[in-house]
Amino acid sequence: MPSVSDFDLSLHFGCEFTVFNQNAPAKTIETCIGCVQKWLMRTYKGQDAISLKNPWMLNKGTWSPVGDRKVTVQVKSIRGAHQEPVHWALRYEHPDADKAASRYRRWRTDVAVSTDESGARSLAVRLSHYRLPGHVGVDLTDPQSSSPFLVKEIIGAPQLSCHLDSNPLRTKAVELTEETTGDFIACLTDQSRKLPIIYVSREYQSGETAIDADKLAWVLAGLANVYVAESSWTDKLTERLLPRDYQCWNGMLRVYMPGLDLQKGADSVRHRYFLPDLLRITGQEQFQLGLVRSLSIRAVGMSTAQVRSIDDIDRLETQRQLQSLRERLTSADTAEEIQANYETYTKEIERENLELQAQVSAWKSQSAAKEEAISKAEGDRNYYKSENDRLRRGVQDVSTAQAAFLSLSKLPQTKIACGEFFAAAFPYRLCLTERAFASLQDDPFSDLDKVWNAMWHMCNTLWPMLFEKRHDDFAREFERLSTFELAMTEGEQTKGQKKMMREREDTYRGKNIDVTPHIKLFSNAQYARIYFHIDNVDRLLIIGFFGHLTTAGTAKRK
Repeated sequence: MPSVSDFDLSLHFGCEFTVFNQNAPAKTIETCIGCVQKWLMRTYKGQDAISLKNPWMLNKGTWSPVGDRKVTVQVKSIRGAHQEPVHWALRYEHPDADKAASRYRRWRTDVAVSTDESGARSLAVRLSHYRLPGHVGVDLTDPQSSSPFLVKEIIGAPQLSCHLDSNPLRTKAVELTEETTGDFIACLTDQSRKLPIIYVSREYQSGETAIDADKLAWVLAGLANVYVAESSWTDKLTERLLPRDYQCWNGMLRVYMPGLDLQKGADSVRHRYFLPDLLRITGQEQFQLGLVRSLSIRAVGMSTAQVRSIDDIDRLETQRQLQSLRERLTSADTAEEIQANYETYTKEIERENLELQAQVSAWKSQSAAKEEAISKAEGDRNYYKSENDRLRRGVQDVSTAQAAFLSLSKLPQTKIACGEFFAAAFPYRLCLTERAFASLQDDPFSDLDKVWNAMWHMCNTLWPMLFEKRHDDFAREFERLSTFELAMTEGEQTKGQKKMMREREDTYRGKNIDVTPHIKLFSNAQYARIYFHIDNVDRLLIIGFFGHLTTAGTAKRK
């Protein structure tokens, strides 16, 4: 299945700014999450929206309302050493509100709060829409662009301070008076300013503006601050303070971009002005549409946040895993400690084995009354032997993984390379059949971060659950820890189709295996499954296919 970008993902709105909880700075991210939860509860009015209040929203998880899987909410986060949130991101997808357009158009809202190296938090919001396959004919009507209510709610939250550079963000136009004109000019010419400033002047004769400044400020919240002259006299003051090429008066509107230098007359063309007649002919809504789009493209293009969506969380988590392993596996102390612990423990186990063997031999020569003690001693001996085998495998795993990670100069660039890497790094936990490698080559799923993380969690989350920790409800626990859904079987209708179930048969080392269990991957409207076999004898997870095998549901859609 092609990715969302192939469906013409269109930016509708995008902004980014610094956010700060004035009363409890350490709770800034939690405060923003609270605003997002309130916004979602108002946006989605289904009966099961109460789930959006649950604690998973603070950490990670996926939610869809019962009976409407077209609506999805995904949350991912990265936490610090003390479990405090460092980065948090949410993706909300839903069909178009228009009944006709809902068949083909989907909306996506990405919200992310991230922490930079200085500890400052930035909020990034992206609102986009895309078309699903199947739309042929007249193009869909382009919706009106506007700052989402979520952005206005965060800017207006009493406990939050929202800035871009040193400029506080506003949802209403700032009235410019004779007393504040000097500060306004200083703000315009501040070379550190990153926020566009829009000035709305008044017509000299009527004293009216050609556009509603408060409506404009509301629509542009998070993208620009809007100033409006208190009177025509205020316009006259700005004329005196600004060179002719940079003036705005008699009903004009002007967008002052960052980097304004009054000494460079030729640079004035960057700071667009619009005459009142043009504003009236164009109409406020149409004018706002073009302005929101232009400023959104600029804001997204100049983004500096570490996290802008859940995709960035996946990328950072992968990098963090890789860095952590590199540091651990390249540490001489760690390697020596593992080896030393292993040697010490195995010597102790051997000593226990000799003592227990002597006891067993002595008791076997005595009466049958010692049978219970003999059974217990043999059980203990088997336990220590099993523990010794487990430690030996642990040392082998560390040694093999160390060699694989140290040889890795960069992350794998293809799905096949991901499979080859994990099969080499964790050969005692994960392997792939020939059919699996062929399917990795053929399947169009393109999110390598998802593939990497899924295989990582197969080796380091699912494998210990199945063969060491023996977690009772391992499928649910695996999804909680990894965010990937795990299915151990297929639906009843699919299981009733022999032809379909034969697709889930494979061979490995001359042995027939069943690869019905699967992990579900989803990214940017692409779906894939990792089908695998659980080998309880050799304690292996064997991947047999990557992609999407036929089910009763997909057969009906065909």
